[in-house]
Amino acid sequence: MSELKQFRFEQVLGFYINRVSYLMTEEIEKRFAQAGLNIVAQEFAILMRLFQEGDVPQAKIIELMMRDKTTITRRIDGLVKKRFGGTNDEPRRPSSFQHSPH
Repeated sequence: MSELKQFRFEQVLGFYINRVSYLMTEEIEKRFAQAGLNIVAQEFAILMRLFQEGDVPQAKIIELMMRDKTTITRRIDGLVKKRFGGTNDEPRRPSSFQHSPH
């Protein structure tokens, strides 16, 4: 138990990696907003992957982004709603997502 009392979360490298990731995401989204872009960092990351990979199945986006299906579906729905792309399937269960010029 004394080891646990001596443990300092702030001394763990993962703590700082997570913190830097959070701060970078916050900064990127602030810059998007300043530029008048209605997009969040994860949506932008999906669009960049599509730009690099071409139109891909949702399962591939999940793999590339290392996120769960629910999160990616929510992000794709957001992109469709913002007219950054569309799906070739029913809206709630897209099998593929295509980006569109915005």
